[in-house]
Amino acid sequence: MFEGPVNDRPDGRLGESRELPGMRLRERVDPAGSRLPRRSHGKAFLEYVIEGCFVEECDGGRARVQSGALRYIAAGAAHAIEYPVDTRALVVELEQEMLRMAPGCGAVLQSTFDIRTPQALILARRLVTEFRERDDAAGIAIAGLVLEILAEGVRSRGSSPRHAPRWLTRARAMIDARFLEAPSLTAIADAVGVHPVHLSREFRRYFDSTVGEYTRRLRIDHASRLLASTATPLAEIAEVCGFADQSHFSSAFKRTVGLTPARFRGLHA
Repeated sequence: MFEGPVNDRPDGRLGESRELPGMRLRERVDPAGSRLPRRSHGKAFLEYVIEGCFVEECDGGRARVQSGALRYIAAGAAHAIEYPVDTRALVVELEQEMLRMAPGCGAVLQSTFDIRTPQALILARRLVTEFRERDDAAGIAIAGLVLEILAEGVRSRGSSPRHAPRWLTRARAMIDARFLEAPSLTAIADAVGVHPVHLSREFRRYFDSTVGEYTRRLRIDHASRLLASTATPLAEIAEVCGFADQSHFSSAFKRTVGLTPARFRGLHA
């Protein structure tokens, strides 16, 4: 159980807010030491942590959500939250009409998930900027950015995971858990009881990438979170994320994201 004063306002202390067709955006500020009791939400929403952090308790356990985190919370999901430091976040409450504008995403949007790709984090920063603009074009820009973020989140979860064989889902979960170690293709195949060639062929078929490409993308995603939320030196991030050196990391990051690591960090300063 969480300890500390209960924040009776489910919206925290509200900063700016605005209503747009299909969505409501608000800047939420929660003071250090406050907590939200367990509750569920009637509507789905996106949440981007602008600064600070919080500890969340849900059916899946207890986790710390850091500055720079971007998440999709499905309608009906229940959780409790405590705030060890002052925390500010942009929350985008989504109506069904907005979710229906993301074609082919319905099944994935029934569950809660983190959106960790560097591209999505860049979109989230642009969303914060547009949220603070008050010209006529901001509403159009916001709607486009929200749909791009949803599409990026769904894309990052694989093209057709609901239809993948169980053994292949287990293989991907193994990579998700151990991407910094980079287990060999043979080790993954042995763990799920298939031939490496079969694993390689079916992984590309269901997830639109090779095992190596998927592993590299997870490493770039992890590096982007470190760049956005810590002051860890680039050389250290390169080592932690399994790149040969800083030069190799910088090249791979720019090739994937379109920005150098230093430029990406600057956008989140």
